Amino acid sequence: MTRRSSTTGGAEAEALVVRGPLLPGTLLHDNDRYEEARDEFRRLVQADPGTAGARPEGMCEFQLKNYERALKELQAARELGISSADVMSVATYQLAVLLNRFEQYELAFEVLRDFAAEQGHAGVIEPSASASSHALLRARCPPTAAR
Repeated sequence: MTRRSSTTGGAEAEALVVRGPLLPGTLLHDNDRYEEARDEFRRLVQADPGTAGARPEGMCEFQLKNYERALKELQAARELGISSADVMSVATYQLAVLLNRFEQYELAFEVLRDFAAEQGHAGVIEPSASASSHALLRARCPPTAAR
């Protein structure tokens, strides 16, 4: 699985290039069909529990603004281990955003700090930067739609 950039109508778009059983769900996700993508990923995991390491459902829930469910899915995915570095990067960022949204600031900081260390960037995220990181992360997570 690799990441590719494409320009459509002047807007920069990021898409995952995938082969194998994740392809149908990934294509749906890349075309902003998040509900269908989530359902496709869930069918895949039910049919083959061995694919649970991919678990991109949480990223779909995030895009659908189902933040509580996204938080649970993303936490579960990280615990199980995400097999793709690209998916791990996105999932980690979204998890940190959600932890901030639910006022779990220290956990959000730990997730980002640990991820930076895993990527060989230990020390990049300093404790003194947590306030500005909080403001940045908070700005990226719009409020949940009225129910």
